[in-house]
Amino acid sequence: MAKPAYNLDGTGGSCAFCGKPVNPSHNYCDWDCQVGHAKQLGGRVLAPNGLPIRCVTRDNVMLEHPHGDHPTYKWPVKVQYIGPVTADERSDAEHLYGLSASATDEEVRGAMGETHALVYYDEDVAVTLYDCSQAVWDVKTGELRTSSLWKHGHWKLVSIERPVTAPSQA
Repeated sequence: MAKPAYNLDGTGGSCAFCGKPVNPSHNYCDWDCQVGHAKQLGGRVLAPNGLPIRCVTRDNVMLEHPHGDHPTYKWPVKVQYIGPVTADERSDAEHLYGLSASATDEEVRGAMGETHALVYYDEDVAVTLYDCSQAVWDVKTGELRTSSLWKHGHWKLVSIERPVTAPSQA
């Protein structure tokens, strides 16, 4: 059995799957080891679109989107930040996304893009989930109609087209 990844003395341990050294706060050396360990433990794959695994739950279910287990999940869709780039957005881009302090506004907006789970759509509206919150979008314009997290006029649904199936990690 691999040495625990986190040690009280602050030294690194070993990857829970392959045994390679890891940083003190990590359990795995890379994403492939996390997915491999979930498979080894008997986890099931929920990737109805054949897309790569992007989420492993605590009970080792492997999903193509964190909300991929929602009963009406269709596929992942892109949402783009189109609002003003303030000091807060610039700080997030630098500290969360690794952009330099001299990044352009377009680079900051690009880094802030999100992948939502499409759970409903018709010819007028699309409903998405992200971080357990819903948003309703106008299908024709991509404009946000209603949401508790995203500010109207600052976000846009890029497309609701089904993504091209990629090789699965299943």
